[in-house]
Amino acid sequence: MKTTAQFTALFLTIFCLLPGQFFAQPTTASQIPELEKQLAAAATDGEKAKICNDLATAWAKKDPDQAINYTGQAIQFAKNAGDAPAQILALNLRGDAQIRKKEYLPAQNDYENARDLLQKSPDPMLEGRTLHNLGKLAQSRNDPATAIHFYEKAFSIREKIGDKAGMGGTASNLGVLFFEKSEYEKSVFYYQKALALKREAGDEMGIATALANLAGIFLVENNLEKSLIVKMRVPLA
Repeated sequence: MKTTAQFTALFLTIFCLLPGQFFAQPTTASQIPELEKQLAAAATDGEKAKICNDLATAWAKKDPDQAINYTGQAIQFAKNAGDAPAQILALNLRGDAQIRKKEYLPAQNDYENARDLLQKSPDPMLEGRTLHNLGKLAQSRNDPATAIHFYEKAFSIREKIGDKAGMGGTASNLGVLFFEKSEYEKSVFYYQKALALKREAGDEMGIATALANLAGIFLVENNLEKSLIVKMRVPLA
């Protein structure tokens, strides 16, 4: 029988395994002043689009409104430069910022517009990202069936092209969703995928989190022996 304490502990563990841990951010808030200088000095629309996308990423957690502002600029610069990948990335980044603001309809429009552009300018890396983000949007809207649909498509593409960082994030979210559906075998499968990727990357924090999630699943299944064995493998800080 699952106890409230067990569910609480597992929820806290899962909460720590959200996609931010899997996607290494190319820019951080500390780089904003330097990026703004680069933007002011940029000579071409293509350069400006790239820097605006970097600024959107840097602002994403600190101020989603600023991220939305810079992605809007990036989209226009990318259109001027005929740079479809930069425009697709900007649409994804703007959708991400809108999810943070719980503005789900504009986020959906941006992700769908990104998919439309991908039909004309295929890019498997960005396709995987866009599908993952549609899954994230559905998960935010408490629509697990749709979220799983998009995450599974994203995982398949990311696996095919060897996008290991992307695979880790998608596998983690699938693990969460299948756990919530009490489909523990599938949840374990995806957490083990995430664990293998973290081990390959040498990410000690990611390894510890994935192991803790696996231990939590076994605890919920009343398999105390497996849970203890897995917990013993978690590296100490």
